[in-house]
Amino acid sequence: MYSVKNGILYKDGVAHIAIGQSYYPSYHPQKVPMLEGEGDRLALAKEDMRMMREAGFNVVRYAALGDIEWDGKSDVKYDFPLIDALIKEATENDLASCIRLQGYAMNLRNHENVTMLDRDGNEMPFKWSWFVRACLNHEGILEDNVQGTLAEAKHFGQFDNVVSYQIYNEASYPSSGLYDYHPDTIAAYRKWAVKKGFLTEEQAKDYDPPRRRPFYNESPEDWVNWRMFQTEVMSGFLNKCAEVAKEGFADAETVTCHKPCPFRVSAPIQGEDYFDISEGMDICGITHYSCSFKTDIFQSMLILDGAESAAATFGKNAWLIEYNARTDLDPKEWERETYTAIGAAFKGIFYYEWRADVPLPDSPEPELFGMIYNDGRKTKKYDDAVHMNHLIDSLSPYIAEAHKQRSGIGILYSQHSIAYADALENGDELAVSKLKNSTIFDMRAVYKQLRELGYTPDITRACDLEKNPLGLDMLLIPTKDGLSEEELTQIAEFAKTHPVFFYDRAELGYKIHENCVDLIEKYGFMDPNVKHGVGLPLRSHNLKTTLSILGKKPFAKVTCEYDTIACSTITGTDADGVYYNFCLTNYDDFERSVKDAVLHISPEVAASCKYAKFVTNQDEHKLKIGKDGTIRLPEITTGGFVILYNGKFKTI
Repeated sequence: MYSVKNGILYKDGVAHIAIGQSYYPSYHPQKVPMLEGEGDRLALAKEDMRMMREAGFNVVRYAALGDIEWDGKSDVKYDFPLIDALIKEATENDLASCIRLQGYAMNLRNHENVTMLDRDGNEMPFKWSWFVRACLNHEGILEDNVQGTLAEAKHFGQFDNVVSYQIYNEASYPSSGLYDYHPDTIAAYRKWAVKKGFLTEEQAKDYDPPRRRPFYNESPEDWVNWRMFQTEVMSGFLNKCAEVAKEGFADAETVTCHKPCPFRVSAPIQGEDYFDISEGMDICGITHYSCSFKTDIFQSMLILDGAESAAATFGKNAWLIEYNARTDLDPKEWERETYTAIGAAFKGIFYYEWRADVPLPDSPEPELFGMIYNDGRKTKKYDDAVHMNHLIDSLSPYIAEAHKQRSGIGILYSQHSIAYADALENGDELAVSKLKNSTIFDMRAVYKQLRELGYTPDITRACDLEKNPLGLDMLLIPTKDGLSEEELTQIAEFAKTHPVFFYDRAELGYKIHENCVDLIEKYGFMDPNVKHGVGLPLRSHNLKTTLSILGKKPFAKVTCEYDTIACSTITGTDADGVYYNFCLTNYDDFERSVKDAVLHISPEVAASCKYAKFVTNQDEHKLKIGKDGTIRLPEITTGGFVILYNGKFKTI
């Protein structure tokens, strides 16, 4: 029997990494592995699930495709014959199940005029990838989602091995245009603005939210408040659905599938937030298609670390609900992505998808994603991916219950600052693909610098600094621009007892917070020109120098000729003591193998473990742990795991 507890998959009480597949008869009528009437769909599913199990997968993700409607009186009627059969078939094949409960909308009572409106009052057009269409402030829609979600959760909870409920899919506002200006949303915003103190009740009566970004001589605050409200609404709606799903079946842990929007320039427009979702759901779930290769790896790792940090802020774990499984994916890319995700301490990796969609002329993804093509042919990554799956599962004793080894360094995440940058920098641009955002760009720059120096930072909000659940002993702020007064106060308080630095974009350095008085006096962070009456009181410093002065050292770092090995550490304890898993990814631009790599750790960490082993999906090597903390590594192609342990090496 399978279960999920705090985002970790257990089979008969033994912890495993959830290695999932999407078997996704979608709500879109032409996004399916087989057309209705063209064959025995269940017979195909039986064969597919048998192959999934043999390929090393242990969880299958579906959408609740079927009929659900209001009975005209007081109850919800439903019928999910295909999904019911698939869940039973999964159990027969020793696979757990994750069910996406909602489609594009739950308008069970056929309410009229419920579609989101753009700034010109036009209804949102249908696009297959815009999964949330209805106004999230319409009382009828909210009630239908409560009743529909509850009914589905109760129904699917009757089946064995249903371990998780997905709440909507890639839920965000559209990627083109400005939404939502539905009358019910405007009414809800007026109440919200009064409650927050942004408007008086008299001002709110006829207030209309901004339908464009401010001109250069206008305050950005209205725009910032409006965008933050929209994000709060989206998070609140999803979390409410998750709460109801738990009422229907408490044993299925709740998760959504958020896009990487919070760390992209589209953040203020699309309205997703990992922290809100982590607080309200059991698992922080994301979709992620950025490759772990070349300089793209830093954006990829930022998204992963951001989601994991958000989850860990509330003592929870993260899942990749959709990870890239393009039909043309190179085997090396699959390996790099997997090493990177495990290094970020994700407890679930669900690849998208198993069997590619039917290649129809107007199908949105014909033959684009899958372990196998629609006709059953294996893709070029297939055999390599299978080996990788079996490796990850076998190493579950050093992965599944391990936690991220934190550096103590935090990077500030501010919705307010991101919306502020959007207000000032994007004029009347509507397409998110063309947006700019200096706050996001600065965050990426800070993250990349830390990663290249060997540090694995956490992402944090100002409101979490007082409780400091991530154990931060240092904070880096991408920019002071656009931070709210409340955030500035929270940061200033933290700076009284911890080093806090602002990134200086102009000088590519870091300036210390003025409240770090002892550090300013002790280390001379003052500008030497001040005594001559010129210059600013605080000067910029090089990050590497600053970290060295403060006594910070990377927990683990790999050096080699090309300096292209990213290293993340997860750690835990077992019956034999502490263990460390150093997860390596080779992101060299030219895909060159690395033959001269050395892993550097502290002598104290080296002394805590007796043995070391380098493991890939191809082979493994015993390693010698130097007393000085150096470990010489064998040739690295795409990556690998360096596991330090005591006792007998454990595998499943």
